[in-house]
Amino acid sequence: MRQQGRFSFVQLAEALAQAEAACGRLEDALASIAAGLVDVEDTGQNTFASTLRCMEGEILSMREPSNPAPAEQAFQSAIEIAREQKTRSFELRAALGLTRLYQRTCRPGYARRVLAPALEGLAPSLDFPDIAEAQSLLSILNE
Repeated sequence: MRQQGRFSFVQLAEALAQAEAACGRLEDALASIAAGLVDVEDTGQNTFASTLRCMEGEILSMREPSNPAPAEQAFQSAIEIAREQKTRSFELRAALGLTRLYQRTCRPGYARRVLAPALEGLAPSLDFPDIAEAQSLLSILNE
């Protein structure tokens, strides 16, 4: 029962961060993510650590578009965590976030190198539209 409560806290931190970011309260959103990551670290329940890091990358890229390094680091961390956990869907979502960041900062070569391996072996699915988006984006990058 205790682990379920901890799991719910991480989900709450994620939902709160999304709502705060949508309202333009980026610092509050980052604080909510940080609280979720502390809970993940404290409990060892790291199921959503990759998702939190990916969200952190999105928010950091909104907060400081002229300095992509912190967002890039968050996305790379999300990808590493997802690979360690062997969660392909989380890896692809993080790779898509990093690819979009690389596109915005005019680094298409980096974008291809991130997206292609994350997409490898995945077939389009109605249940997971990120695959089709990633395939379309990779086609554009390959042109």
